[in-house]
Amino acid sequence: MKLNAWIIIAVLLAIIIGIYVYQYYIMQSTSAEPMPEKGIFIIENGRLKPTNITKIPPSNNTVIIALLSDTCPHCRAFWPTLYKVARELEGKIEIYFVILDPALSEPMRDIAFYFYNNKLWDGSVPALIVYKNGSYVTTWIGRMSEEELLNRIKEVT
Repeated sequence: MKLNAWIIIAVLLAIIIGIYVYQYYIMQSTSAEPMPEKGIFIIENGRLKPTNITKIPPSNNTVIIALLSDTCPHCRAFWPTLYKVARELEGKIEIYFVILDPALSEPMRDIAFYFYNNKLWDGSVPALIVYKNGSYVTTWIGRMSEEELLNRIKEVT
């Protein structure tokens, strides 16, 4: 092989290693509360509390259903921001965290199928499904900054 081919291989290898290091960093990111592996949660008194929902909970407030996965690097990177915003807005809006597991155990399967079958979610994570006064408003896909998330929430409340 020529020297140029070796340089290209070395650069590609460095990029691949960099991607894995970045994903490892994201997966190890810490927050005040580590992201659970699976389950359905809500913030209560500033802490995560297990709960159970199968559809949109009735509420006169704005409700956000956050669909996340423990195995998704984007979800892991978005978790600290989402958790912080949920704590800041506790009592003003309700944010339910649905941490989907690969096997989709029964409660997660029910809620995932509900949103997917009603065409409110396309299966991508992280996804935030927004309701206001019990009516569907929008779905946001992908991670975002704290400022962008707060601005979007402010627009719908």
